[in-house]
Amino acid sequence: MANEQKKILIGLDTIFFKVLLSDLLGEAGHAVSFAKDSGRLIEIIKAHGAKIDMLILDMLDANINGYPLLESIKEGALEFRSPVIVITAVSEPASVVQRLRTLGVASMISRSLTPEEIILRINNLLYSNASAMDVPSMRIPVSIPVEFTFDGNKHEGTILNLSDGGAYIYSPLIMGRDAQVGLRFSLPGGRRPMHARGVIKWSPVQSKTGGRGHGVKFTWLSDADANMLKAFVEKERVRYEGPLDA
Repeated sequence: MANEQKKILIGLDTIFFKVLLSDLLGEAGHAVSFAKDSGRLIEIIKAHGAKIDMLILDMLDANINGYPLLESIKEGALEFRSPVIVITAVSEPASVVQRLRTLGVASMISRSLTPEEIILRINNLLYSNASAMDVPSMRIPVSIPVEFTFDGNKHEGTILNLSDGGAYIYSPLIMGRDAQVGLRFSLPGGRRPMHARGVIKWSPVQSKTGGRGHGVKFTWLSDADANMLKAFVEKERVRYEGPLDA
């Protein structure tokens, strides 16, 4: 449902990255808004800060005066309690990294990261509290075909991210909260398909490409499949997740 979307505010005025992040985060089911300069960012945070789930600041954008804004948040002059991510250069000096940590930055993403890595870092922060979606927080970006049953019929879709307790399925279907689904999919390199049952926990609004995303919480997996999925997620986490200053 639309009110389950995570709302992300981005301080950025570079057209290329605005399009990239808008498409990337929109397809992942998030509601994205932009501010072209620090003045507009402050206006939005003052008016709607309590409803914003994440703030992303492009420290390389000349119109975004990031350090004073971070200092205002840190000191309480500007009230904002959700995670803050900053976009940085490919490599930053240790002194810059330490300063950003001191100012309360939750994570950094460089412009060299792949879309999968960007989504992984953002989702890990957005869903760090498992109760927020009722699905475990470690969600790995994938692209896996899935067959699923809904209302007694078989359908096809794509799993776009996956955890050991749930999945994000992209499909043109409209499925409401608490709908029951059965899933059949194969992990990359897997020798056999996995079977799971689950319940729809959220469905964001329809995307501009016509599809919909559905957050699924697994309600049943065999012990063997659960162990295989847990091992896969941990292996992929190590591969994708970099240090804070990457």
